[in-house]
Amino acid sequence: NTPEINYSLSFDGVDDYVGGAASSSLDVTSTNRITLSAWIKINDFSNSQTIFAHGVDGDNGNNQYSLNITTDGLLYFITAGANGSSGSFEDGTNNTSLTPLTLDYWHHVALTYDGAAIKMYLDGILDFQHDIVDNFPNNTGSFHIGSSSNPSNFFNGNITDVKVWNISRSQSELQSDMLTVLSGNESGLVGYWNFNEGEGDVLTDLSGNGNNG
Repeated sequence: NTPEINYSLSFDGVDDYVGGAASSSLDVTSTNRITLSAWIKINDFSNSQTIFAHGVDGDNGNNQYSLNITTDGLLYFITAGANGSSGSFEDGTNNTSLTPLTLDYWHHVALTYDGAAIKMYLDGILDFQHDIVDNFPNNTGSFHIGSSSNPSNFFNGNITDVKVWNISRSQSELQSDMLTVLSGNESGLVGYWNFNEGEGDVLTDLSGNGNNG
């Protein structure tokens, strides 16, 4: 049930993560729109875990946005509030999916915000919607795959095919993306890591925006 991908990265849940300096491309304040997706296979739910985070390096309270997993196996989306507020898009607990992930199973997970609603998709199916009008904070500088910005909340399992867009993709577009290897120059694509390097210690951003990990 996964696309034609040769490689994924395995994270041990203890200290493994990918990190790098974020170019301005990952800053979604200009569009106030986002689509974030990945293929994941998780090993356990013993700790809160992060799939992808963009924010201030070393400051877990200042993620511009992050997609996470609760100890109940649910996806949840968090974005820090501007000017020290309690959190844009209200508290992150309001943005929690309904259907638990299955352990040791490849899932496609996706989050979109179109300026009117946060939507979470599990394997291409809409699972959760929160109608809200808000803006992303200006917290940028770094990105992490497999951990929060601290780093902490380490992911335990495998991740591959991470995509970030500064537009909101439709459900049909997400379903198409699930099994598609992109060229990297698609309109609105601001970060793309397919993990197919196979060797070396650099994870290349195939969107051409220089967000290498």
